[in-house]
Amino acid sequence: MVTTSALCKAMDAVLAVMDTHSEVIRLAEQDVDQLVAIRKNLAEGYVRGLIVIAIHQKMLDLQMNDFFMGARDQLVDS
Repeated sequence: MVTTSALCKAMDAVLAVMDTHSEVIRLAEQDVDQLVAIRKNLAEGYVRGLIVIAIHQKMLDLQMNDFFMGARDQLVDS
């Protein structure tokens, strides 16, 4: 299963890329092709970020299921 630290590292990498693209897009004297490429890369960064968030949410869901199943088993056994 994916670890929380791996997800945090992945999100840090996504945020670093998005920060870079956000800074570059603010620079003056960009031509249209450069702006389109930067915006495309920035949009892809958002998609990667959403994927990491979705994986994290699924991991939390699985952990909660395991926790509640264990608690149920303890109640049944006692």
